[in-house]
Amino acid sequence: DYVMLRSAILGVPVPEGLDKGDSPAPTAQGTAATPAP
Repeated sequence: DYVMLRSAILGVPVPEGLDKGDSPAPTAQGTAATPAP
């Protein structure tokens, strides 16, 4: 979701939500290196 995508872009742990504390990682939605416009 937005929070995880933001965290992935900034390279910081997810601050809230179901993924709280998780390190950013590539997902089925893509990677931090290639965010959707």
